[in-house]
Amino acid sequence: MKPIPKILILSLLWCSCQREKNEPIHSINIVTIVDITDPQTILPDAEPILKLYGFDSDKSNAATFRITNVTDRQLNPALEFHLSDGTVTEKDNKEDDPYHREKLIVAFYETVRKAVTTFNSIHRNDSSLRHSECFSTICSELQLMQKRGASNNILLVFSDQQENSELFSCYTKANQLLLHKSPKEVARHLESFHLLPENLKGYTIFFVYQPKTREEDQKYLEMMTVYKMLLEPRGATVTIQASNNSYTL
Repeated sequence: MKPIPKILILSLLWCSCQREKNEPIHSINIVTIVDITDPQTILPDAEPILKLYGFDSDKSNAATFRITNVTDRQLNPALEFHLSDGTVTEKDNKEDDPYHREKLIVAFYETVRKAVTTFNSIHRNDSSLRHSECFSTICSELQLMQKRGASNNILLVFSDQQENSELFSCYTKANQLLLHKSPKEVARHLESFHLLPENLKGYTIFFVYQPKTREEDQKYLEMMTVYKMLLEPRGATVTIQASNNSYTL
């Protein structure tokens, strides 16, 4: 067998390095929206949210967490935290600590836990507000998520989805009848404002709410029909659930 030319070995090594450099970074962006216009039966729990980052299988994932609320305003404060991918954080590992990345992940976990706990304690006993900007808040967060360009986007929405804004009101008799008989008309109406991103392929959206009565259940599911009509044709995966203890991707 003829010896492999040195130039070929160098070429193979260069190609291997290039493939590693060009591998897409797996980045996970999770946004949590909590409706505080009415007392919620379920609030977010940090532990099942943290499992969505998949650090058990890949510690190099980049991660972003953001939590905000639905109020009677379109502009609301938010808390946001970011952990860069393993390649970036390793550059700061000046002492070659073999557990450097693990320590950063633990710190990120603790930051998210504290943010969720603080958020829940502040808003748990909020009094009701007369208006609810549910749709515009969801659209704004989806637009922001799209700008971030993460490879994996997850939106968690804790709300009864009873819109009461200039866009639409679930509280007038005419609109309640329209929701019951023709949810497509409501979807077309909200679509006309052009607030949603056109492409939501790869986005996973969890709507989390536990109705207290049969009437609340019906009203919620009618609005969920509208949201599915708006989101699923854009490529989003929509899951409706009444618990906050797990999320299945």
